[in-house]
Amino acid sequence: MGCDGGTIPKRIELVRTKKKAEKVDKDAKNIANWQFCHLSQMPLQEPIVACELGWLYNKENVIEYLLDRASFESGPQYIRSMKDLKELKLTPNKNYKGPCDEKRDDYRDLNASKWVCPVTGLEINASYSCCLLWKCGCVFTEKALKEVKSETCHACGCKFEEEDIVSLIPDEEVIRVNEERMCGRREKAKLSRKSKKAEKKKLTVEEDEESGAAAGAAAGPPPAKKMAREASVPGPSKASTVAPNIAQIAREAVTKPYKTIQDDPKASKVYKNLFNTCEDAKTRPTAHWISCNPQYY
Repeated sequence: MGCDGGTIPKRIELVRTKKKAEKVDKDAKNIANWQFCHLSQMPLQEPIVACELGWLYNKENVIEYLLDRASFESGPQYIRSMKDLKELKLTPNKNYKGPCDEKRDDYRDLNASKWVCPVTGLEINASYSCCLLWKCGCVFTEKALKEVKSETCHACGCKFEEEDIVSLIPDEEVIRVNEERMCGRREKAKLSRKSKKAEKKKLTVEEDEESGAAAGAAAGPPPAKKMAREASVPGPSKASTVAPNIAQIAREAVTKPYKTIQDDPKASKVYKNLFNTCEDAKTRPTAHWISCNPQYY
């Protein structure tokens, strides 16, 4: 069976098959990740910051996201504040001529980069694997860190460990490594904060004890020691000095040979006139000032 004109169609022209999903070009994707912000999809402009997973952002866009998350359709939830980001210290590329004019027929090199590695001189772009040192923010190619092995940064001299290396624009395998290192850094920072709080609390307690000891030395022995020393010395205590006075007064009142204070020969006349049993009080025509009861004799 043929078509008009005697042509014989092929099977692919007659049978409709399911279309395959379009594959994204990996190189084009990497180039876009190096040139555009991972959050706003705007072209990268300095200052540029990177998260702990290795994605690049415009600092201005990240600040807007942190201030108003609702205005963005989606965003990285692991970015809690600006402390979770690191500003990049990039070495400018002297041979970079700037973006070409699209209206003209000039050749456009998509891999041309504004920045280079300060050690190898290679451009920081999708053609080479690049790394960020989280402690200082300097950016190098992975080749520079492997060939020139050192425990200090090649640009600023800051000490770093292997856990401080963050691979920029990572693939699926590298993202897992960056995520593990991110969790390790955050756990270490949490433990260091707890230890600093404990040390600070310990120092404040020691300072309080020293100040208390100094004040105690200036004022004399502490009350507990003083009471213990008084208890060890033979003699009546404070409680025993108050009670015997009352008992002594009662005992003297019982053992006195006279009935009233007026009969006491040792009492003075002024002291006897304080009581309403004196002669002046008996003959007074007004109320007594102590009892407020009128007594007329």
